[in-house]
Amino acid sequence: MDDKGDAYRVLPRNLIKRFILCYHDLPILWNRTHPHYKDRQKRHEAITTLTDLLKEYDPTATHGHVFRKIESLRACVRREHRKVVESRRKATTPEQIYTPTLWYYNIFSFAFENSSGEGTSTCPDDDANSEDTGADVHFDNIEDPQETEIYPKMEFTNVR
Repeated sequence: MDDKGDAYRVLPRNLIKRFILCYHDLPILWNRTHPHYKDRQKRHEAITTLTDLLKEYDPTATHGHVFRKIESLRACVRREHRKVVESRRKATTPEQIYTPTLWYYNIFSFAFENSSGEGTSTCPDDDANSEDTGADVHFDNIEDPQETEIYPKMEFTNVR
């Protein structure tokens, strides 16, 4: 570890991708309509799952690290989303609509698109406990974020 501390630790893209996909499989953390959203014990267990994932890269990772990482990722996606919404509002042609440059914007779209928590399981530790509901949220084909197309899928309706 360097002298700069945890504030400057940069996680590898593949770990961030796995983290987001695992977070997707834990709707108890992001879906306010989830039946156990207010259950502290179940939320603690879900955070522990994400902490264990981060510990693969940083053995000193704590629940606090996970909360900060989630909030950081969400803030970046919200910032990009605001740019898209504002450009759609002002655009007179499709070419004037802002195209997000954040590589995980499309991967994180579930937090805005699908509040029901349905989707395919992608969390490494959760595959045995989940079932495929047939929802349209599929992340299995995203191999390298740098090589994916520029996120045309991200569509938001009913956003003002």
